[in-house]
Amino acid sequence: MLIVSELCEGGFTLINMIEYCKNQIPQHVVLSIVGDIARGVQWMHSRGIAHRDLKVENILLKDHRFKLADFGSAEYEKNFLIWDHLRSMETARRHLLVNRNYECFEKNTTLMYRPPEMIDRYLKQDIDDKADIWMLGCIVFTLCFGKHPFMESQQLAILNGQFSMPDEGYSYIEEGARNLIRVLLTTNPAQRPNIDQVVQVIENLKAKVDKEQVLTTAQKELKMLPMLQQASPTKSEPEEEEAKEEDDWATWGKDGGTGGHAEDWGDTWNQKHDPSEPATSKPAEESPPSKESPSLTQTERQEVARALGKERIQFNIMKSQDFQRGGAKKGGGCFSLFG
Repeated sequence: MLIVSELCEGGFTLINMIEYCKNQIPQHVVLSIVGDIARGVQWMHSRGIAHRDLKVENILLKDHRFKLADFGSAEYEKNFLIWDHLRSMETARRHLLVNRNYECFEKNTTLMYRPPEMIDRYLKQDIDDKADIWMLGCIVFTLCFGKHPFMESQQLAILNGQFSMPDEGYSYIEEGARNLIRVLLTTNPAQRPNIDQVVQVIENLKAKVDKEQVLTTAQKELKMLPMLQQASPTKSEPEEEEAKEEDDWATWGKDGGTGGHAEDWGDTWNQKHDPSEPATSKPAEESPPSKESPSLTQTERQEVARALGKERIQFNIMKSQDFQRGGAKKGGGCFSLFG
Protein backbone atom coordinates (compact mmCIF):
# COMPACT_ATOMS: atom_id res chain seq x y z
CA MET A 1 0.00 0.00 0.00
CA LEU A 2 1.33 3.44 -0.98
CA ILE A 3 0.03 6.54 0.82
CA VAL A 4 0.87 10.04 -0.40
CA SER A 5 0.18 12.78 2.17
CA GLU A 6 0.71 16.53 2.35
CA LEU A 7 3.82 18.10 3.85
CA CYS A 8 3.34 19.62 7.30
CA GLU A 9 6.27 21.97 7.81
CA GLY A 10 7.46 23.10 11.22
CA GLY A 11 7.31 19.75 13.02
CA PHE A 12 4.68 20.92 15.55
CA THR A 13 2.88 17.91 17.02
CA LEU A 14 0.03 17.53 19.44
CA ILE A 15 2.43 16.55 22.22
CA ASN A 16 4.16 19.92 21.80
CA MET A 17 0.85 21.68 22.34
CA ILE A 18 0.09 19.65 25.47
CA GLU A 19 3.49 20.53 26.93
CA TYR A 20 3.12 24.21 25.95
CA CYS A 21 -0.30 24.45 27.64
CA LYS A 22 1.08 22.73 30.75
CA ASN A 23 -1.62 20.05 30.64
CA GLN A 24 -4.43 22.59 30.99
CA ILE A 25 -6.23 22.76 27.63
CA PRO A 26 -9.75 24.27 27.68
CA GLN A 27 -12.51 21.78 27.02
CA HIS A 28 -13.81 23.48 23.85
CA VAL A 29 -10.27 23.38 22.41
CA VAL A 30 -9.99 19.68 23.28
CA LEU A 31 -13.23 18.93 21.46
CA SER A 32 -12.10 20.94 18.44
CA ILE A 33 -8.82 19.00 18.25
CA VAL A 34 -10.52 15.63 18.72
CA GLY A 35 -13.04 16.60 16.05
CA ASP A 36 -10.23 17.13 13.52
CA ILE A 37 -8.67 13.78 14.41
CA ALA A 38 -11.97 11.90 14.31
CA ARG A 39 -12.86 13.30 10.88
CA GLY A 40 -9.48 12.18 9.57
CA VAL A 41 -10.07 8.68 10.94
CA GLN A 42 -13.57 8.76 9.48
CA TRP A 43 -12.15 9.44 6.03
CA MET A 44 -9.75 6.49 6.35
CA HIS A 45 -12.40 4.07 7.62
CA SER A 46 -14.78 5.04 4.82
CA ARG A 47 -12.13 3.75 2.40
CA GLY A 48 -11.38 0.56 4.29
CA ILE A 49 -8.16 1.72 5.94
CA ALA A 50 -7.31 1.36 9.64
CA HIS A 51 -4.50 3.54 11.04
CA ARG A 52 -3.61 1.31 14.04
CA ASP A 53 -1.00 3.69 15.48
CA LEU A 54 -2.92 6.77 16.61
CA LYS A 55 -1.15 8.72 19.35
CA VAL A 56 -0.43 12.35 20.23
CA GLU A 57 3.03 12.13 18.67
CA ASN A 58 1.47 11.24 15.30
CA ILE A 59 -0.88 14.24 15.14
CA LEU A 60 0.56 17.25 13.29
CA LEU A 61 -0.64 20.85 13.12
CA LYS A 62 -0.92 22.75 9.85
CA ASP A 63 -3.03 25.82 8.98
CA HIS A 64 -4.85 25.62 12.33
CA ARG A 65 -5.91 22.04 11.56
CA PHE A 66 -4.66 18.80 13.08
CA LYS A 67 -3.59 16.11 10.62
CA LEU A 68 -2.91 12.38 10.90
CA ALA A 69 0.63 11.14 10.27
CA ASP A 70 2.76 7.96 10.36
CA PHE A 71 0.85 5.34 8.40
CA GLY A 72 3.49 2.64 8.85
CA SER A 73 1.05 0.36 10.66
CA ALA A 74 -1.97 1.13 8.47
CA GLU A 75 -3.79 -1.76 6.81
CA TYR A 76 -6.70 -2.12 4.41
CA GLU A 77 -8.97 -4.75 2.93
CA LYS A 78 -7.14 -6.65 0.20
CA ASN A 79 -9.99 -6.40 -2.26
CA PHE A 80 -10.11 -2.62 -2.07
CA LEU A 81 -12.49 -2.26 -5.04
CA ILE A 82 -15.42 -3.55 -3.02
CA TRP A 83 -15.58 -0.22 -1.17
CA ASP A 84 -16.97 1.44 -4.29
CA HIS A 85 -19.96 -0.89 -4.08
CA LEU A 86 -20.63 -0.74 -0.34
CA ARG A 87 -23.51 1.50 0.66
CA SER A 88 -23.00 2.16 4.38
CA MET A 89 -20.22 2.59 6.90
CA GLU A 90 -21.53 -0.29 9.02
CA THR A 91 -21.32 -2.68 6.07
CA ALA A 92 -17.83 -1.38 5.35
CA ARG A 93 -16.80 -1.96 8.96
CA ARG A 94 -17.81 -5.61 8.84
CA HIS A 95 -15.62 -6.14 5.78
CA LEU A 96 -12.64 -4.39 7.29
CA LEU A 97 -10.57 -7.23 8.79
CA VAL A 98 -6.93 -6.51 9.34
CA ASN A 99 -4.36 -9.33 9.43
CA ARG A 100 -3.17 -10.31 12.89
CA ASN A 101 0.48 -9.48 12.45
CA TYR A 102 1.51 -9.19 16.09
CA GLU A 103 5.18 -8.86 15.25
CA CYS A 104 4.32 -5.77 13.22
CA PHE A 105 2.31 -4.38 16.14
CA GLU A 106 5.14 -4.86 18.60
CA LYS A 107 7.58 -3.21 16.23
CA ASN A 108 5.52 -0.29 14.92
CA THR A 109 3.05 0.59 17.67
CA THR A 110 3.25 1.98 21.21
CA LEU A 111 2.27 -0.42 23.98
CA MET A 112 0.26 1.99 26.11
CA TYR A 113 -1.91 2.90 23.09
CA ARG A 114 -2.65 -0.68 22.03
CA PRO A 115 -6.16 -2.01 22.65
CA PRO A 116 -6.63 -5.33 24.49
CA GLU A 117 -7.18 -7.30 21.27
CA MET A 118 -3.81 -6.11 20.00
CA ILE A 119 -2.02 -7.24 23.18
CA ASP A 120 -3.55 -10.65 23.85
CA ARG A 121 -3.59 -12.77 20.72
CA TYR A 122 -5.41 -15.55 22.59
CA LEU A 123 -8.53 -13.41 22.61
CA LYS A 124 -8.82 -14.32 18.91
CA GLN A 125 -10.46 -11.00 18.14
CA ASP A 126 -10.16 -9.33 14.78
CA ILE A 127 -7.95 -6.26 14.87
CA ASP A 128 -9.93 -3.89 12.71
CA ASP A 129 -10.94 -0.24 12.74
CA LYS A 130 -12.17 -0.58 16.34
CA ALA A 131 -8.52 -0.46 17.41
CA ASP A 132 -8.47 3.16 16.19
CA ILE A 133 -11.47 3.91 18.42
CA TRP A 134 -9.55 2.70 21.49
CA MET A 135 -6.49 4.74 20.56
CA LEU A 136 -8.68 7.80 20.00
CA GLY A 137 -9.98 7.33 23.54
CA CYS A 138 -6.39 7.42 24.84
CA ILE A 139 -5.82 10.69 22.97
CA VAL A 140 -9.00 12.28 24.37
CA PHE A 141 -7.98 11.24 27.90
CA THR A 142 -4.50 12.72 27.44
CA LEU A 143 -5.87 16.03 26.13
CA CYS A 144 -8.38 16.34 28.97
CA PHE A 145 -6.16 15.37 31.89
CA GLY A 146 -2.61 15.93 30.66
CA LYS A 147 -1.53 12.32 31.13
CA HIS A 148 -2.09 8.94 29.52
CA PRO A 149 -4.70 6.59 31.07
CA PHE A 150 -2.12 3.79 31.08
CA MET A 151 1.08 5.69 31.82
CA GLU A 152 2.97 2.70 33.21
CA SER A 153 2.13 0.62 30.14
CA GLN A 154 0.82 -2.23 32.26
CA GLN A 155 -0.66 -4.85 29.99
CA LEU A 156 -2.97 -6.19 32.69
CA ALA A 157 -4.48 -2.75 33.28
CA ILE A 158 -5.08 -2.37 29.54
CA LEU A 159 -6.65 -5.83 29.23
CA ASN A 160 -9.02 -5.06 32.12
CA GLY A 161 -9.61 -1.45 31.09
CA GLN A 162 -8.49 -0.17 34.48
CA PHE A 163 -8.07 3.59 34.50
CA SER A 164 -9.31 6.49 36.61
CA MET A 165 -10.16 10.07 35.68
CA PRO A 166 -8.99 12.72 38.19
CA ASP A 167 -11.52 15.19 39.60
CA GLU A 168 -9.29 17.63 41.48
CA GLY A 169 -8.24 20.46 39.20
CA TYR A 170 -10.31 19.17 36.28
CA SER A 171 -13.84 20.10 37.29
CA TYR A 172 -14.26 21.94 33.98
CA ILE A 173 -14.26 18.60 32.14
CA GLU A 174 -17.96 17.89 31.85
CA GLU A 175 -19.60 14.52 32.33
CA GLY A 176 -20.32 14.26 28.62
CA ALA A 177 -16.61 14.24 27.78
CA ARG A 178 -15.93 11.75 30.57
CA ASN A 179 -18.64 9.43 29.26
CA LEU A 180 -17.12 9.65 25.78
CA ILE A 181 -13.79 8.46 27.19
CA ARG A 182 -15.46 5.54 28.98
CA VAL A 183 -17.21 4.41 25.79
CA LEU A 184 -14.10 4.71 23.63
CA LEU A 185 -12.00 2.73 26.14
CA THR A 186 -14.34 -0.26 26.20
CA THR A 187 -12.34 -3.49 26.36
CA ASN A 188 -14.69 -5.41 24.07
CA PRO A 189 -14.17 -4.03 20.54
CA ALA A 190 -17.66 -5.12 19.46
CA GLN A 191 -19.15 -2.76 22.06
CA ARG A 192 -17.17 0.28 20.94
CA PRO A 193 -18.94 2.79 18.71
CA ASN A 194 -17.99 3.22 15.07
CA ILE A 195 -16.27 6.38 13.92
CA ASP A 196 -19.49 7.92 12.52
CA GLN A 197 -21.10 7.72 15.95
CA VAL A 198 -17.98 9.18 17.57
CA VAL A 199 -17.92 12.16 15.21
CA GLN A 200 -21.60 12.87 15.91
CA VAL A 201 -21.11 12.73 19.70
CA ILE A 202 -18.11 15.09 19.49
CA GLU A 203 -20.08 17.58 17.38
CA ASN A 204 -22.96 17.53 19.88
CA LEU A 205 -20.62 18.03 22.84
CA LYS A 206 -18.80 20.86 21.08
CA ALA A 207 -22.06 22.67 20.26
CA LYS A 208 -23.18 22.36 23.89
CA VAL A 209 -19.87 23.61 25.31
CA ASP A 210 -19.72 26.53 22.85
CA LYS A 211 -23.26 27.57 23.78
CA GLU A 212 -22.51 27.41 27.51
CA GLN A 213 -19.33 29.42 27.00
CA VAL A 214 -21.23 32.16 25.15
CA LEU A 215 -23.86 32.30 27.91
CA THR A 216 -21.20 32.44 30.62
CA THR A 217 -19.38 35.28 28.87
CA ALA A 218 -22.64 37.20 28.41
CA GLN A 219 -23.53 36.78 32.09
CA LYS A 220 -20.12 38.09 33.17
CA GLU A 221 -20.46 41.11 30.91
CA LEU A 222 -23.94 41.87 32.25
CA LYS A 223 -22.65 41.73 35.83
CA MET A 224 -19.78 44.06 34.98
CA LEU A 225 -21.96 46.56 33.10
CA PRO A 226 -23.18 48.59 36.16
CA MET A 227 -19.61 48.84 37.48
CA LEU A 228 -18.32 49.99 34.12
CA GLN A 229 -21.05 52.61 33.83
CA GLN A 230 -20.19 54.02 37.27
CA ALA A 231 -16.46 54.01 36.59
CA SER A 232 -16.68 55.65 33.15
CA PRO A 233 -17.22 59.45 33.24
CA THR A 234 -19.61 61.04 30.78
CA LYS A 235 -17.73 62.47 27.84
CA SER A 236 -18.93 64.85 25.18
CA GLU A 237 -18.46 64.23 21.52
CA PRO A 238 -14.85 64.46 20.27
CA GLU A 239 -15.79 67.22 17.84
CA GLU A 240 -17.26 69.36 20.62
CA GLU A 241 -14.20 68.81 22.81
CA GLU A 242 -11.87 69.83 19.99
CA ALA A 243 -13.95 72.93 19.21
CA LYS A 244 -13.98 73.90 22.90
CA GLU A 245 -10.21 73.47 23.16
CA GLU A 246 -9.64 75.58 20.08
CA ASP A 247 -12.06 78.20 21.43
CA ASP A 248 -9.99 78.41 24.61
CA TRP A 249 -6.89 78.95 22.52
CA ALA A 250 -8.60 81.76 20.59
CA THR A 251 -9.62 83.63 23.76
CA TRP A 252 -6.37 82.91 25.59
CA GLY A 253 -4.69 86.18 24.49
CA LYS A 254 -7.60 88.26 25.81
CA ASP A 255 -7.07 86.89 29.32
CA GLY A 256 -3.44 87.93 29.47
CA GLY A 257 -1.96 85.36 27.09
CA THR A 258 0.74 85.98 24.55
CA GLY A 259 -1.54 86.60 21.63
CA GLY A 260 1.35 85.17 19.58
CA HIS A 261 3.98 87.73 20.84
CA ALA A 262 6.69 85.38 22.01
CA GLU A 263 9.37 88.04 22.37
CA ASP A 264 7.30 90.23 24.76
CA TRP A 265 6.56 87.22 26.93
CA GLY A 266 10.21 86.24 26.96
CA ASP A 267 11.20 89.70 28.26
CA THR A 268 8.45 89.62 30.87
CA TRP A 269 9.45 86.17 32.09
CA ASN A 270 13.15 87.17 32.36
CA GLN A 271 12.24 90.26 34.39
CA LYS A 272 10.04 88.28 36.77
CA HIS A 273 12.36 85.29 37.30
CA ASP A 274 15.85 86.85 37.13
CA PRO A 275 17.02 86.94 40.79
CA SER A 276 19.66 89.61 39.97
CA GLU A 277 16.96 92.21 39.38
CA PRO A 278 14.51 93.32 42.06
CA ALA A 279 10.94 92.51 41.38
CA THR A 280 8.83 95.55 40.55
CA SER A 281 5.13 95.73 40.18
CA LYS A 282 3.47 97.92 37.60
CA PRO A 283 -0.14 98.84 37.54
CA ALA A 284 -2.04 97.11 34.80
CA GLU A 285 -2.88 99.42 31.95
CA GLU A 286 -6.22 98.98 30.34
CA SER A 287 -6.16 99.09 26.59
CA PRO A 288 -9.15 100.72 24.97
CA PRO A 289 -11.27 98.37 22.97
CA SER A 290 -10.56 98.43 19.27
CA LYS A 291 -13.38 99.75 17.18
CA GLU A 292 -11.85 98.43 13.94
CA SER A 293 -11.78 94.79 15.09
CA PRO A 294 -15.24 93.27 14.92
CA SER A 295 -16.03 90.11 16.89
CA LEU A 296 -14.72 86.97 15.19
CA THR A 297 -16.92 84.14 14.06
CA GLN A 298 -16.41 80.63 15.37
CA THR A 299 -14.56 79.58 12.19
CA GLU A 300 -12.26 82.59 12.32
CA ARG A 301 -11.55 82.01 16.00
CA GLN A 302 -10.57 78.42 15.23
CA GLU A 303 -8.17 79.58 12.51
CA VAL A 304 -6.61 82.05 14.93
CA ALA A 305 -6.38 79.34 17.55
CA ARG A 306 -4.45 77.08 15.20
CA ALA A 307 -2.00 79.88 14.42
CA LEU A 308 -1.57 80.67 18.11
CA GLY A 309 -1.10 77.03 18.90
CA LYS A 310 1.86 76.68 16.54
CA GLU A 311 3.63 79.73 18.00
CA ARG A 312 2.78 78.64 21.49
CA ILE A 313 4.38 75.22 21.03
CA GLN A 314 7.42 76.72 19.34
CA PHE A 315 7.83 79.28 22.12
CA ASN A 316 7.43 76.64 24.81
CA ILE A 317 10.27 74.61 23.29
CA MET A 318 12.42 77.74 22.92
CA LYS A 319 11.92 78.83 26.53
CA SER A 320 12.53 75.31 27.82
CA GLN A 321 15.92 75.30 26.08
CA ASP A 322 16.73 78.78 27.50
CA PHE A 323 15.75 77.59 30.95
CA GLN A 324 18.01 74.57 30.72
CA ARG A 325 20.96 76.77 29.69
CA GLY A 326 20.41 79.65 32.12
CA GLY A 327 17.56 79.34 34.58
CA ALA A 328 18.49 75.94 35.95
CA LYS A 329 22.04 77.14 36.74
CA LYS A 330 20.65 80.06 38.73
CA GLY A 331 18.69 77.75 40.99
CA GLY A 332 15.36 78.01 39.19
CA GLY A 333 12.86 75.19 39.59
CA CYS A 334 10.72 73.35 37.06
CA PHE A 335 8.09 75.49 35.47
CA SER A 336 5.28 75.34 32.95
CA LEU A 337 4.21 78.53 31.29
CA PHE A 338 1.28 76.96 29.53
CA GLY A 339 0.34 74.06 31.79
